[in-house]
Amino acid sequence: MAGRNEVRTRMIGAGADLLAERGYGITMLDVIERAEAPRGSIYHHFPQGKPELTVAVVAQTAGELEALVAHFANKIVEPEPFLHRLIEHHRRRLVDAGYALGCPLMGVTVTGEQTPEIDGAIAESFGVWVGAIAVALEDKGLARASAQRVARATVTGVEGAIVVSRARRDDQAFADLKVSLALLLAAA
Repeated sequence: MAGRNEVRTRMIGAGADLLAERGYGITMLDVIERAEAPRGSIYHHFPQGKPELTVAVVAQTAGELEALVAHFANKIVEPEPFLHRLIEHHRRRLVDAGYALGCPLMGVTVTGEQTPEIDGAIAESFGVWVGAIAVALEDKGLARASAQRVARATVTGVEGAIVVSRARRDDQAFADLKVSLALLLAAA
């Protein structure tokens, strides 16, 4: 028998994948099916339903993105190769999923229910992601304002590249983003 935390963790993971694939139009039944969780898990773990699950997915995604940025920031000294590695991670994730797996933050933002809790969680998550990149870029020698600008452009570019790549089923947008960010870094 799976433990309480294990089932909740599986449901959040399933919710993240489903939101990344299909946006907010998923159901809690889709989530428990993907998570292979009992039906009673829905309101046991998420008594407020899909909005509560969504906030949990968004928070987990922010933590994962922050950890990913820190991982690459610690391994790569120069700003441009660091950004290229971040972009490549997202490109590879999308391509490996057959262009089906976008970003759960985007899936919720574009198609989600507009509640203060969800909107706040999304805004905070994007802030965490941008902030983590900006701090890493400052540590790599960029001035604070430039680091913030490049970090926002990176997140915006990754999200945009995911949308365009999913629509076209081709990853050229990621290559274009790398060139654009190199130019932005050179100007910084």
